[in-house]
Amino acid sequence: MMGKVRSRIKYTVANKTDIPKILLIKLGAVGDLVLASPFFDRLRSHFPHSEIVLVVGRSSYSAVEHNPCIDRLILADDFVLYQGRLLTRSLELLRLVARLRKEDFDLAFVLHRAWPFNLLAYLTGTPVRVGFGRGREGVFLTHPTAVHHVQNERESYLDLLRNMDIPAVYKQTFFFLD
Repeated sequence: MMGKVRSRIKYTVANKTDIPKILLIKLGAVGDLVLASPFFDRLRSHFPHSEIVLVVGRSSYSAVEHNPCIDRLILADDFVLYQGRLLTRSLELLRLVARLRKEDFDLAFVLHRAWPFNLLAYLTGTPVRVGFGRGREGVFLTHPTAVHHVQNERESYLDLLRNMDIPAVYKQTFFFLD
């Protein structure tokens, strides 16, 4: 058992706004990061005093580097993780896990639909992990969220908040340029 991982705990953050550190995981896809901007906005408005940290790939860093809803960015080498050899991919993953475990996050949102990112959140030792879970893909999450294929992607991201009983109504999409 690693860190402060707990099994499918009952935990609600809907009425709690003092969660110190929140981890967001979304490595790639610049367009998806733009579509996730309403999620970032609703998250920041619900947790105004929390430190919100986004793990982002180097290839999509510029899409979120000026987003005021995110306090800090942690860069991952997404080229190595997606296309590197097994040894280099493993070393980058271990580097990322070690860095995230030191942070001691309280809540994590996985904005990917693939189970390896759910595993990454699990390995960080974060006690509450929210993400997309289809069938067994949600096994590493404490709060798996159903995937609806007929809705806009921005609504899927907002569903992660709704799963935690956080009000999330779409207002607009943001793109912050320098």
